[in-house]
Amino acid sequence: MKTKLLIVACVLIFFACDRPNCNNTNSIFNDNQPRTENYKKELANQLNTIDKAKLRYWLQDYKVDNNNTYLYFYIQGDGLCATLPLQITK
Repeated sequence: MKTKLLIVACVLIFFACDRPNCNNTNSIFNDNQPRTENYKKELANQLNTIDKAKLRYWLQDYKVDNNNTYLYFYIQGDGLCATLPLQITK
């Protein structure tokens, strides 16, 4: 499992080079961490109202916290500039 995850992470890092800068104007994203309920709720609201075909994703980070593994992705497009946290479960 860890080998597959490492391969996916390497591929995503390779493609992360073309990520353009974005400036976030959403105060909820600025004032909260990506794993907080406020942040996740606002991200879900934004994703429900924008054109998903215009979104692009780049790997931002890989973290283990309290025996939980997370992948963090930059998510950008159609006015959205945020971080998408995904918990990896078995």
